[in-house]
Amino acid sequence: MQTTLGFSEVLGALRAAGPDAGCWTWWDRAESPRTSGAVARHQLQEVAVHTYDAQLAAGAPQPLPGRIAVDGVDEFLQTSCAGAYRWPYGPATLDYVAEGHSWRLELGADGVRLVRSPPVLPAPRCGRPPGSSCWRSTAGSRWTR
Repeated sequence: MQTTLGFSEVLGALRAAGPDAGCWTWWDRAESPRTSGAVARHQLQEVAVHTYDAQLAAGAPQPLPGRIAVDGVDEFLQTSCAGAYRWPYGPATLDYVAEGHSWRLELGADGVRLVRSPPVLPAPRCGRPPGSSCWRSTAGSRWTR
């Protein structure tokens, strides 16, 4: 009962505020905006991840709907990876390709920047030189190496 009441209160507050209202977030230096719309987006991803975790624990995981899975990749990169974080090593670039979408993280001394690319980046190929990693997955399933 308390969980349902808490959800209803959060949903009601987000709707009343509107998507552009500023609000507290834990991602103060990230590229994600600090708005109620961004919080609602993040909450959807939280529900999706924890639902998948519960399904996995029950032995019956279901793929995430494609649109939610792709937005989850974008939201994670924008909120948890990109921002005014000092990268203490040499510049690096990380490319992500999923379900016809692609993203690039550019890591440098001035921060980590997210670039949404047209879906033209090649899919990663394993067998790269030692020290390189290759991860393959669909946006709706767990990452595998």
